[in-house]
Amino acid sequence: MLRTDRLYFGFVGLLLGPALGAQEAAKPPAKPTTIRFEIAIEDSSVEPPVHETDAIFLGSEAVRLDSLVDDSGSASMSVIYRRKQKDYLILFHEVEEAVVYDLEEFGRFTDKKKALQERLWERLSSTGSPEEAEVLSKMRESRREAGRLQIQAERLGLRLEKTDETGQTDGHPWTKYREFRSGSLAREFLVTPWQHLGIGAETSEVFEEIAFFAERRKEISEGLDRAPDPFQHFDAFGGFPLVVRQFNGEGEVVFESTVTAIETLEDSDAVFKNPGYAEEGLADRVRELE
Repeated sequence: MLRTDRLYFGFVGLLLGPALGAQEAAKPPAKPTTIRFEIAIEDSSVEPPVHETDAIFLGSEAVRLDSLVDDSGSASMSVIYRRKQKDYLILFHEVEEAVVYDLEEFGRFTDKKKALQERLWERLSSTGSPEEAEVLSKMRESRREAGRLQIQAERLGLRLEKTDETGQTDGHPWTKYREFRSGSLAREFLVTPWQHLGIGAETSEVFEEIAFFAERRKEISEGLDRAPDPFQHFDAFGGFPLVVRQFNGEGEVVFESTVTAIETLEDSDAVFKNPGYAEEGLADRVRELE
């Protein structure tokens, strides 16, 4: 009986398949949806303290971070991770320039930067006595080793914990996550789930790729690249952090970011594209320092 049922439904499928396929083809393609998060930043870990507004755009194929958004909605700089190209596109809006790089390009940039630093060290060494040159050489090697040790320490001493604490902020449910570094509380995150935001798994997967990209970038630079990863832990959250707090050694909050607005954008392809700025590779930027 089971085999007969399968044959029957298979036969019906053959009859209806072309008609259903025609209906499916007649449907207009789904418009890409992007969610924009406006974020207020308070950073007292620097002097003078920083107060700014950033924005993050989430799409299924890209993520964009806008820094220093003014009242008109314009940003000074945008960093875009593009999933298909597996690269970063950086837009400098004030000068209308763009830099694009993937991991291979970042490797070339790092090699050039290392070579430039070698020449600078050699110049410094040649201007002093042999004793001073030896001190500079040891200092250079200690800086390299410090970079390598920092990467190892971050891997070994970093722990993310999902707590049982939950709540709501502006109608958005959240679960608290805590980050520990070498046993001390470093940051906490109030995370709302992707499902609540109407975001499917394909969007959250973008952050898994960003996390891999950032980790490989640190390995390639061997400590030269100290830039923080703004999307760290996103691949583990299962959602978006409405609030991020960073603590100092005394347990005081020295940095806090808070989502102040969430909106859905339709037909947002242009958000993740170069608006026409002159584009160059990351390694080309080293020439400006040479």
